[in-house]
Amino acid sequence: GRPFSSSALEGRPHAIFFGFTRCGDVCPTTLGRMAKLRAAVGGDQAFDILFVTIDPANDGPREVGQYAGLFNTPIIGLTGTKAQIDAVKARYG
Repeated sequence: GRPFSSSALEGRPHAIFFGFTRCGDVCPTTLGRMAKLRAAVGGDQAFDILFVTIDPANDGPREVGQYAGLFNTPIIGLTGTKAQIDAVKARYG
C-alpha cells in the first residue's frame, strides 16, 4: 500500500517472481519453493523474495498483500499501474 523503490534492495540478495494472485498452480508452487529454499539457506535473512503481479487490474495492494501473506515467510508483494509493471518487467527481463 506504499511506494517501493529498488534502492531498498541494495546490498541484499533478492529473488523476483512475476505472477498473479489468481494463478492456479505455478505461482503458489514457485513462491512456496522460494520460501523453502530461503529457509534452507539461512532463513528470512538469506535473501528477500519479491512477488510482482502482472495483473494490476485485479491485483491491488490489498490482494497482493493477502496473497504474499499466505506463505508464512516475509514476501514483498508489489503492484502498480500497467506502465509501472511493464517498466519493471523490462528492467528484469
